[in-house]
Parts: sequence; structure tokens; C-alpha cells
Amino acid sequence: MQVVEEKPLAKIYDAGLVRWVWQFIRPYQGLFWLATFLMPLDTAFLLAQPYVIKLTVDEFLSGAHGAPPPAWLALLFQASGGHGLFVMGALYLLLVICEFAAFYAQFYLMMMVAQFSLSDLRMALFRKVECLPMSFFDRTPVGRLVSRMTTDIDSINDMFSAGSLTIFIDAMTLLGIV
Repeated sequence: MQVVEEKPLAKIYDAGLVRWVWQFIRPYQGLFWLATFLMPLDTAFLLAQPYVIKLTVDEFLSGAHGAPPPAWLALLFQASGGHGLFVMGALYLLLVICEFAAFYAQFYLMMMVAQFSLSDLRMALFRKVECLPMSFFDRTPVGRLVSRMTTDIDSINDMFSAGSLTIFIDAMTLLGIV
């Protein structure tokens, strides 16, 4: 039996490969774009928390009330009837809950897109292998074929679940800090 050697990968990024993978994401692009929209929202909630802590320290804990609070905060203080520290705690808790909800929704939607698109990719790959001539299976060891089918799909799954999301969220956080 003759074994065909695999060629080493020459390029790290291939636009054609990204377009090919995108065709499996396209049916779920509404969920994809909704999850993408939630990423900066999650980052905004995350970055607003230290600002609320800063305002709390400046207004209630430092002892020096040099600058008046922002207009939106002054309205909240007036509406609370003098319970400003309680308002700041509630505002911080609200930001934490909103950050959790946005992150959870974004992560859940992105995982749905990943699992649906990877299921479609697996089915397309199975249909492709099913249509190959018998001579292909004579030349290619079954273990290599199964290994390639499972590890390549799992690599794409890892890209969705960890790599690209983490990089994008970190970039959004860094942009928000700057």
C-alpha cells in the first residue's frame, strides 16, 4: 500500500480558507452579529465599574468634596433622598449584573453559532468523504483520515470558543481603556 505524504502548511493565514469557513457561519450570521454587538457592550459595563468606584471614593470616602458630581449622578442622589452611598452600591451592583448578562449572552450566542456551523461543517465533510472513490481509501490509512477529520474540526472549534473571542474581547477592553 502506498501512503501519500501530507504537505506542510506554508501560510498561517489564508483568506480563501476564511471565506470557506465563513460559508458555514453565514446561515447563522444574525446570531453572530448580535454576539459581536454584545462584546463592546460587555466591555463598557466592565470599564464603568472602576469609574463608579472612583466616584464613590471622591464623593463619600475622601472627605474633600472639591468638584460637584456629574449631572446624571446628582439626579440619582436627589431621587434617592440622601442615600448616596446606597445609590453608588446599587449602581455598581447593576453594572456587575449587566456585565455578567452581556458576557453570558455573547458567549452563549457565539457558542451556538460555533456548534451549529461546526455541525454543518462535519456533515459537509462526511458527504465529501462519502463520495470519494475507493482508490482514495486504498491509498490513505483510515487512522490518518479519521484523525484529520476530528482534529481539524476540533481546531476550528477551539478557534471559535477560545482564540478569536478572547483576542477580540481583550482588544475591545484595551481600546476602551485607551
